[in-house]
Amino acid sequence: MKQRKSQPKNNRYYIRQVTGGLNGAVAGSPTIAGANVLANCVGYANGRFNEIINDPELKGIEKRFRVQLICNAENFIESAKRQGLKISSKPTLGGIMVWQKGATLDGRDGAGHVAVVEAIYKDGTILTSESGWGSRDWAFKNLRRNNENGRWDQNELYKFRGCIVNPSISGGPIVPPKLLVDGIGGTETVYRMQEFFGTTADGVISSQNLNLRKYYPSLTAVQGGSGGSPCIKNLQRWVGASQDGVLGEKTIKAWQKKLGVEADGIFGPKSMKAWQKYLNNNSKAVYPPTPKTYKVIDISEFQDEINWKKAKADGVQGAIIRCGLRGAGSGKLKTDSMFLNHIKGAYKAGVPVGIYMFTEAITAKEGREEADYAIKLWKTAGVPISFPIGVDSENVFYYENGKKIAGRANDTKLSKTKRTAAIKAFCERIKEKGYTPMIYASTSWLHNQLDMSKLPYDVWVAQYNDVCQYEGKYVMWQYTSEGRIAGASGNIDINHCYIEPKKVDPPK
Repeated sequence: MKQRKSQPKNNRYYIRQVTGGLNGAVAGSPTIAGANVLANCVGYANGRFNEIINDPELKGIEKRFRVQLICNAENFIESAKRQGLKISSKPTLGGIMVWQKGATLDGRDGAGHVAVVEAIYKDGTILTSESGWGSRDWAFKNLRRNNENGRWDQNELYKFRGCIVNPSISGGPIVPPKLLVDGIGGTETVYRMQEFFGTTADGVISSQNLNLRKYYPSLTAVQGGSGGSPCIKNLQRWVGASQDGVLGEKTIKAWQKKLGVEADGIFGPKSMKAWQKYLNNNSKAVYPPTPKTYKVIDISEFQDEINWKKAKADGVQGAIIRCGLRGAGSGKLKTDSMFLNHIKGAYKAGVPVGIYMFTEAITAKEGREEADYAIKLWKTAGVPISFPIGVDSENVFYYENGKKIAGRANDTKLSKTKRTAAIKAFCERIKEKGYTPMIYASTSWLHNQLDMSKLPYDVWVAQYNDVCQYEGKYVMWQYTSEGRIAGASGNIDINHCYIEPKKVDPPK
């Protein structure tokens, strides 16, 4: 530990939080420019204690306060004990010496004094650094103190109470301060929250949509912006919500549920108190295990010949191949022109395969027809499949040569009820035949165009984003349509698959 022998200046350990610093103390008297908690023994000792913890060699490193001691000087010991710090009856290096003034600890007969121990000498004397309220001729000084009078050189109005041990010097753990359970999520609560989730700790939740503040009125240390906060992304991962980094009603409800309070979507004082208590009793987040994913591509006749050996060597662990579709003009079912080529080539190279049908069904009857057709095509290929059989539901326009086709509806004008019925018929037919169905659609389509409460099947989501925001469960996520793999030209759809593909032995 390097001794401080000069007055700090432009150092955030000695600048108040409300003016961009780290110190929670009141302004000094008189206030010193560049160190506005001076002149004041409390503000100085508070800053120096944390400076020693975080920057023992005075290299200008600034990290968050580990301990905020911002009461009257003589009450530092009680505050330190609440924050898990040890108290010594003798001065300790880097510790805070505490003196009581008067007969009581209520401040009416004096607020006491504190000083930081910079050195302990063999002759029993010590060197302190300190400040003093109302000290017009000095805001910082070093004093050589001895204990000949039993008060470490303080006069008879003062009583030495003990020394708060600096955990970084004693070799003990640096105990995070206990949060005040007041239901207000200010700077200190956010500091602890950021440490809990292992992100940069600056005391502010940044990059939030402030129009959503109605959902978290008790969280005050928040700044607007875009892009989301890494801390909130980790919170969302912890509670099992979509990880976009932005606090909203769904994240708040999941957070409340995790804390065991009423999940009403409003993070008010009651929820914040539960969160502050949780942070006081837990140091680091324990995340649910990250699910294992498999790299799976999906292709159709829009992709040319693929060198499957190269694709497999490039990490492709499966391929979902379009088998067929319904011709919008004729309404007749037809085979994808590259289906047999793709599925046999992948199988020959030992790449597990699956199939999907591009649905253009507008009735339950047509949904069943498409399911039967998909199974027929798979059996014709004679290749074992390793994934559920998919039905691709998305925006389909029934037009030909710019004119609406008589007798066929524009799918966007189908009611959600009819569209859901057609998809349900497909999936139920697949189940009747002894196989597992799977619904493919975009996040928006799943949320708005299908009644997923009536479709209890595996889901394959398409959303080209860093996070998948589908609210339900899903077994596969198509996260890009612009992927590249060895052995194929042009863009390829790539998916995170969360179910292990059934391994198959390639033909000999």
